[in-house]
Amino acid sequence: MKIAKAKIKQILIEQPNCNFEVNLIFCHILKISQAQLILESEISSENFKKILKIAKKRSNGRPLQHLLSSWQFYNINLKLSSKVFIPRPETEMLVDFALQFKNKNLKILDLCTGSGCISVAIAKNNPLAKIKAVEFSKYAFKCAKKNIKHFKKQIQLIRGNVLNRNLPANFQNWANLIVCNPPYLNQADFANLQQEVKFDPKMALFGGGDGLIFYKKVCELWKKTIKNFGWLAFEIGCSQKNEIELIFKHNGFINIKTLTDLSGNNRLTIAQKA
Repeated sequence: MKIAKAKIKQILIEQPNCNFEVNLIFCHILKISQAQLILESEISSENFKKILKIAKKRSNGRPLQHLLSSWQFYNINLKLSSKVFIPRPETEMLVDFALQFKNKNLKILDLCTGSGCISVAIAKNNPLAKIKAVEFSKYAFKCAKKNIKHFKKQIQLIRGNVLNRNLPANFQNWANLIVCNPPYLNQADFANLQQEVKFDPKMALFGGGDGLIFYKKVCELWKKTIKNFGWLAFEIGCSQKNEIELIFKHNGFINIKTLTDLSGNNRLTIAQKA
């Protein structure tokens, strides 16, 4: 086992979290926990070939999340595919915000749900919450369906385009809270993507020429679905604070505030319906 791990480390040596990734790959193929991995002393040639195959793809820039077809978000193991946006740690801020609400009748709209990560994390940590999750991509919808299967009593998954003017009419005055992590890269951002991010589907990244189309349309079209004094919370790009706060103001929202992540970057803009 030591020799096998050493060979894989050599392949992944340029990865910042080399040891962590090596352990994850071994655990994935051997179907054991990291604690069990410490006790393993041997590995079959068949399993080593599988691990080697993943390591070589990873060394060429493929995201580990896609190669493992799963990833942890909010301490929950989620199913993924190469055609679905990879959940990021920063998005956990949206979950943290939603979990502050203790209303027994809490109703949440999760727009652009993607893998369903936000909905599942909220449902697991607030069994009383009722959630309607909306997604347009057929690939993400299929993935979200797998992830919410244990929370069907709480989460209703809806296939639809949040930019469609007619869709919000189905949820008139329904939600206490909307959470949304929309595509928000602009044309310049998209031209300068990091190698790994290029593997994410373009649909989940590109927010129009200025990166703001989803913020503008969600505020305009979906505010009618929020109860009075309910909230709308967006994940944002770190340079979009001023523009998004202005979009909220133009749509009559109050108590507008932008929160920073652990790195000090603007990450979450929240606002209340007057």
